[in-house]
Amino acid sequence: ADDVVNESRRENLAIQGNLDLRAPQITIFDHRGCSRAPKEYTGKRAGTYDDEMLVKIDFKAAEVNSKLAQQVLEQTIGVLKAK
Repeated sequence: ADDVVNESRRENLAIQGNLDLRAPQITIFDHRGCSRAPKEYTGKRAGTYDDEMLVKIDFKAAEVNSKLAQQVLEQTIGVLKAK
């Protein structure tokens, strides 16, 4: 229960801007049919085609581009007003 409470507190602080916001970065490796030996996974092998595939999830600091966000907002509002 303490872990859930602490995670909730962390999320609330992040929303308030007191912590770096993090976003998942998902990378899909599909080495099926590739002659290169996969080096990304170091665990136990299954002995099937699953050994040639991997999904990696990492959390990176989310970058905010305020200028781009403003441009997208202005374009969106312009499209909506045109309707």
